Amino acid sequence: MSSFEGNWAPPPPPRPSMEHNDKAGFWIRFVAHIVDSVYIWFVTLPISIVSLFTSGDVDNILNTLSVVLGIYILARKTGELGGSPWRAKMGVLIIDEQDGSFIGTQRAVFRIIMSYVSGLVLLLGYLWMLWDPKKQTWHDKIAKSVVVRR
Repeated sequence: MSSFEGNWAPPPPPRPSMEHNDKAGFWIRFVAHIVDSVYIWFVTLPISIVSLFTSGDVDNILNTLSVVLGIYILARKTGELGGSPWRAKMGVLIIDEQDGSFIGTQRAVFRIIMSYVSGLVLLLGYLWMLWDPKKQTWHDKIAKSVVVRR
């Protein structure tokens, strides 16, 4: 018996296929977006309160910090958990369209930024999911993600 025999771990189980998940519809995604917005609002509220008592450059810096912090927190949670803790409790998750894994923080940041772009053309990027077979918005397509219900 060689030193390599019997020392290998079994292969990991396959990841759940995206095909086994129901795609999230417009209204549940809309509610999940509102829930995420409220979550980020509460997280960034202390910075916003401080900015009320400042002006000029300090106010601009605090407002920018609030936006960047909000995007980072949401992207981090989306990348690791598929969304904010509240979105996950609703069973609405953002996953990779190919293998069903969470998309990671970098792709989540990209997806969030692209979601703002999706809304620039008469909200058409958001409404696209209404007639798309995979129920993907433009920012889902660009980030290669889907939103599912589990």
